[in-house]
Amino acid sequence: MRAIFKIFKVLELYHPKRLFWFAICLIRYRFNLYAVLAFHAKMSSHAEALEVDHRIVTYSELIKKVRVYRAHFENDLKGISRVGVMLPNSMELIISLLALSLLNKQFFLLSPKLTEVQVTQLVKSNGIEKLIDEGYNLEVNETKDQPINRRIQLGSVHILTSGTTGIHKSIGRRFKPLGFVRVFVDLVDKLSLEEVAKCYIGVPVYHGYGLATMMTGFALGKKIVTSDGDVVRELQKQSGDQSFLIALVPTQLCKLLDAKYLFNNNEKVIVGGAPLSQKILDDFRKTKPNCSFYNLYGTSESGVSFLSQISLDSKVSVNIGKPLKGVDWKLENEELILNTPWSYKEGWIHTGDCVERMENGNFKWMGRVDDMIISGGINAFPIELEDVARCSAHVVDVKAEAVSDEKFHQRFRLKVQAPADFQLAAFQQTLSQRLPPHLIPKEIVLVSKIDRNEMGK
Repeated sequence: MRAIFKIFKVLELYHPKRLFWFAICLIRYRFNLYAVLAFHAKMSSHAEALEVDHRIVTYSELIKKVRVYRAHFENDLKGISRVGVMLPNSMELIISLLALSLLNKQFFLLSPKLTEVQVTQLVKSNGIEKLIDEGYNLEVNETKDQPINRRIQLGSVHILTSGTTGIHKSIGRRFKPLGFVRVFVDLVDKLSLEEVAKCYIGVPVYHGYGLATMMTGFALGKKIVTSDGDVVRELQKQSGDQSFLIALVPTQLCKLLDAKYLFNNNEKVIVGGAPLSQKILDDFRKTKPNCSFYNLYGTSESGVSFLSQISLDSKVSVNIGKPLKGVDWKLENEELILNTPWSYKEGWIHTGDCVERMENGNFKWMGRVDDMIISGGINAFPIELEDVARCSAHVVDVKAEAVSDEKFHQRFRLKVQAPADFQLAAFQQTLSQRLPPHLIPKEIVLVSKIDRNEMGK
């Protein structure tokens, strides 16, 4: 009941006219994202809905484009049930996703940064019959605007995630909004999203984190801003008096810190998609940012699950906060196991993440189950070593890997990305002073670059 009242409030359905048209949209299109977009188009037809690389469309223009794209895909993809979408953050990507969700098809989101060999393998292993990429003809006929009725069958989206393993797997979900209502209302509450005028999505929309941010923003009638370009330049352009949400991964936050970007009190920064290190949080605090800061945890399989608002005025350590409403959890040998109504399948899901419950009820992410080693009889995670190593001057990036050891059974080898004048001996001494014996690396290897994917993993 509380969720219904909250939806009434954020959509201002206490106004008879707005309630009437919301009901009409639900009757016409049933309860789905398109119905909510149509409602926003009716109530605020000239309100800006989407801005991508200086191109702006209003809500009324957006739903018309969605109808036109849907008609194009319905004709072009006739007889095809499994479609791949491999486009960068763009106007075409977002409109294509909204249009395909209204067709009874399965569509798979692929990163345009995949190699040709990877794409070929994924197309074959997932039975993809048609690939919509930058070579696909998306010059649609704007006059072919076919109306949509309540007989539409919603499609399902499959996120091809490789996470931390590098092995791609398909995680599918149908566009059924009822399962998302509780977490949606909880996120609106905790992030105070009613105050937000626009949402900047710095992460790829073809990842679960970016897709969820986009759908939440549209459901609230906010303006979505994204680009495939430089996050620093885009945010400097967007900075102003309007309150807005900034969705980033930790590596993008690092870029903003390097560029000395000044965060304002009207900005809500939310970091997710990859673990937030203590070093990044401490560097962020040093800039004395005047903004709200949140750490979001979720997996492709379970969806968004935990949220933490982290104080920037105190020395609170990095944590993922508490479970969102609707999330059931349990721990087995330190591994977090989740059950959520919005996960890709029913029942309990092993996240593969080890967490620790702190005294205040917040949870702290410790590392991946596969990455944990037993060193000298003590459970150890790479992040425990990496966070300390990152605090050393001139260190650009680090990565800890397990190696065998006669004395400890297992220890870490530490890869370090640093400039040519890096003082290795001083670095080793610092680590020996700050770390317990089981975490001191067996060896340190200097490398020119540590490879990470676009989410920073």
